[in-house]
Amino acid sequence: MATDDFYDESREASRVKTQIVVKYLGAWGRIMASQTDGDLIYFDPFAGPGAYADGSKSTPLLVVEAAIANEQLHERLEITLGDRDKAFCDQLSANVEAIPGLAHLAKRPAVVCDDVDETLTAALSQVELTPTFAFLDPWGYKGLTLDLVNSLVKDWGCDCLFFFNYNRINAGLTNPKVDEHVAALFGAERTGRLRRETVGLAPDDRDAVIMGALLAALQEGAGNFVHMFRFMAPDGKRTSHYLVFVSKHFKGYEIMKDIMDKASSYSESDVPSYVYTPKPPDPRLFDAFLVEDLKRDVRALLTSEGPLSVRDIFEKHSVGKRYVLRNYKTALKQMEVSGQVVVETGARKRRAGSMPDWATIRAVGS
Repeated sequence: MATDDFYDESREASRVKTQIVVKYLGAWGRIMASQTDGDLIYFDPFAGPGAYADGSKSTPLLVVEAAIANEQLHERLEITLGDRDKAFCDQLSANVEAIPGLAHLAKRPAVVCDDVDETLTAALSQVELTPTFAFLDPWGYKGLTLDLVNSLVKDWGCDCLFFFNYNRINAGLTNPKVDEHVAALFGAERTGRLRRETVGLAPDDRDAVIMGALLAALQEGAGNFVHMFRFMAPDGKRTSHYLVFVSKHFKGYEIMKDIMDKASSYSESDVPSYVYTPKPPDPRLFDAFLVEDLKRDVRALLTSEGPLSVRDIFEKHSVGKRYVLRNYKTALKQMEVSGQVVVETGARKRRAGSMPDWATIRAVGS
């Protein structure tokens, strides 16, 4: 998609992206408001004009509206929006000022016209950030660096969601003119390995190698909890881009997975795909053994570590997996019925058919 027509009209994929951002802001804001008395920050330095030519609102305006509607954020959320394009900044300022109810916010949204570069990254790295949810949505990859993401999630309560333009990055691996930008995302050494490892690969295999390298780079520095949501091209046959979430906290990771679960175009055996596609695949092609695989993994975990709570099983096993909490509860209920595990609740009562987070699970025969 050319940059000169990007803001002509809203597209479904853009609406899904915005929905994920707005829902996470609300969930993150509720948790932060309950755990700290200070200010909270939403930061989007690639905001664009805030609206499409057809009149549809884009992410920054919908974020401001969500903050106005959220009583927990009225007094405490600082919204900082920006863009390097002066015309976009002027349009964004006017669009923000036209939002009804803006006066409900104690802190009026700020629009900053500036580039995202090493100076900003250095400044962010040298200060302790108040709880911040950052959304990075650049045109391609200029300005988006591993150091920037690291600087935004280094402190308590700070999470980052960014747009990863897979198409541009994939092409950039073979374009020496953009070496600097690609290396800023993966690191120079990893970029060199990527170039060698992706030669001759089929598209899906190439996708897996590139995203695996990005995951490894993010886990090395920014945080242990990284989750990705894939957007397919209109033909449903190839990747367009990803949303990538990074946090140092499991709770944020869990919440984002749940939000991305609901945004998925399809699931397999009730396991989220974390894929948006205009053309979902034929259900007959789905893997029918995902829950069976999970049951085997849970059995192995219980055998090696002994009895664990439902919650502990979920937190120990789910990182880097597609499964969400309900998948573990489904698997454990089936395992209980088949006699593979015993569910222990002590003196506490367990509702019929339920699998409480606090229940202790013991593998039979271990």
